[in-house]
Amino acid sequence: MALHRCAVCGVSLCNECRQGGRHAALCAGHEQVLLISGWAEAARGVDEAEAEMLAGRLRAADVDVQVFSQKDHANVVAVGSLALVRVLVPVFQLEAARRVLALEPS
Repeated sequence: MALHRCAVCGVSLCNECRQGGRHAALCAGHEQVLLISGWAEAARGVDEAEAEMLAGRLRAADVDVQVFSQKDHANVVAVGSLALVRVLVPVFQLEAARRVLALEPS
């Protein structure tokens, strides 16, 4: 039986328990986490300003962060995949980022 480890929390997984795509194993608790080249989506903003505000809170807590905008500035309508502004953190810092973002802003 081949064992895998969840890319987020490191828990051991068997082939039957493994979630996620073919490149990254995820446990059931993290199966909805979007992974992009070693970065995990911690949050989404409705626009760059909101995403930067969230990113600032994470930076203040010493969490590495990148804002990845897929917002189409050529169109007035911002819906679906044309409007995604993702707040990404390194996979190993996802749980810390979730704790920071769960706190009420000051």
